[in-house]
Amino acid sequence: MSTLVGAGVVAGSANLANLLDLRPGRTLKASVIAAAPLVLARDEGTSTTAAVVLGAAAGLLPDDLAGRSMLGDTGANAAGALVGTALLGALGLRGRLVALAVLTGLTVVSERVSFTAVIESTPGLRELDRLGRG
Repeated sequence: MSTLVGAGVVAGSANLANLLDLRPGRTLKASVIAAAPLVLARDEGTSTTAAVVLGAAAGLLPDDLAGRSMLGDTGANAAGALVGTALLGALGLRGRLVALAVLTGLTVVSERVSFTAVIESTPGLRELDRLGRG
């Protein structure tokens, strides 16, 4: 069961990252926010995987924000899968079940609600989303 739930967390994280990849920098910013606390995890694999996310984002974010490059589906899915993999090392089965439920819920909600509309109408999120884009 743990393997199946873990696979769902990785796949769900990849899908969520892809759903967010509608504006320059959005997926990378979300990946940084999700991975940053995981760098402090006790598990070395978790902290290393989270550090990879932060390093990749640091390297890619300037060109993504400037519109000189873009993640696309492949990059967004990879970023999300890395965040999901880092989560696996930080969470036990209960935490993984909660993460899977949240990811599933967000995926279901995305069928009816535009994340872009929510971000644009929410102060703080709107400013974070626009940060660095010119």
